[in-house]
Amino acid sequence: MGCATLSAGQFKYTNKPVIATTPNNNGDSFLPNAIVNPVILPRDHLHLAAAHTVVKNMQILLLILPKPLKCGSLLTAILVVLTLFGCSDPTPSAPFCRSVPTALPDNVSSEGAACLIRVNNSALLIRHRLTGKLDFPAGGREGNETLQCTAHRETWEETGLNVEVGPLLSLTASGMPVFNCTADSSIARLPAQFDAPDWSGLEVKLLEKVDPFLLSEDELRFADDLIPLRDAYVKAGKLPVADHPLY
Repeated sequence: MGCATLSAGQFKYTNKPVIATTPNNNGDSFLPNAIVNPVILPRDHLHLAAAHTVVKNMQILLLILPKPLKCGSLLTAILVVLTLFGCSDPTPSAPFCRSVPTALPDNVSSEGAACLIRVNNSALLIRHRLTGKLDFPAGGREGNETLQCTAHRETWEETGLNVEVGPLLSLTASGMPVFNCTADSSIARLPAQFDAPDWSGLEVKLLEKVDPFLLSEDELRFADDLIPLRDAYVKAGKLPVADHPLY
C-alpha cells in the first residue's frame, strides 16, 4: 500500500504511543541521533480510529516536523523514516478472537481494553520501548469489535500470544477494562524476560513475568494502574481452573 501523511492536528487522536519531536539546535537536522525531547502520548486517545489505522499501517513513529524546514532536511527526514520503518504493515493479522461472552458494567465507556495474563505467581507485562516502563498489553478499539476482541487483538499485536479472553477483572484509573486472558501453558516454561515478536519492536522492548506486589508505581508506564493491576492479578488467581488453564 502507498504511504500516507497525518497532519500535526491528527496525531493527538491516535491510541498508539507516538513521538512528537523537536529539532536540534540548528533547526534543520532530523537524523535519528538529532531527535530530542520526546513526548509520549497516552495509550487511550481513542477518538479517531481512522488516524490510528493509518499509523498502524505505516508502522512508523510520527515525526512532527518544524516550520520552516529546509527542503533538503525534509527530504532527509522522509528518507530516514522510510528506510528504517517502511510503509507496509508487517504485523500478521490477528487470529480469530477467542472470548467468553461477558456482560460489562454500565460505567464502562472506554474505547480501549487490556489483558491480564497470569502465569503461576506472576503477571505477563510488556516493557514499553519508549518509556522503559511496564504496562498491560492494551490498546484502542478498531471498528465495531467488542472490547474483549480489542484486548485479544492488542495482546496478539504486542506479545504474539493468541489468548482466550475471559471475564472482566478490573478497571484502570481511566476506566479501561482489564480482562482475564489465558495463554498456552507453554508460556510458564519461558524465562522471566523474553523477546517480543519482531513486528512489535517499535513499541515493545521485552515481555516480562513479574509479581505485581513487588512493583512500585514508578515502574509502571501509568502509575495509577498499580492498584487495578494488583486487583486483576488477585481476581485471576481465584478463577476456576477451567477459566485459568495455567494452574
